[in-house]
Amino acid sequence: MILQGRVLLVPNPCTTRPCLPGMALAIRAASGFGEQGLWYLVRDGAFITDPESPPGTPPVGALVQATGEAHTHLDVNGDPYTTFETDTLSPANP
Repeated sequence: MILQGRVLLVPNPCTTRPCLPGMALAIRAASGFGEQGLWYLVRDGAFITDPESPPGTPPVGALVQATGEAHTHLDVNGDPYTTFETDTLSPANP
């Protein structure tokens, strides 16, 4: 799947009890480019929390294009959220 949008640093979904707050990288998918919404970036199933990892990751606020696999999960309150396991993540042409 291909996803295009802006990289954001947002609060992570609550996945444990008690809820452990934190921040995670996500892509806010651009309207008009297939999928829309907020996609949490994961590596090996874990939220990516470091905006500079891996080296070369586009900065927060950058427009990016990513390829990978999406999965929908439920948080501890039963609310859905979507993760995106990236194969590639690179700057997109505006």
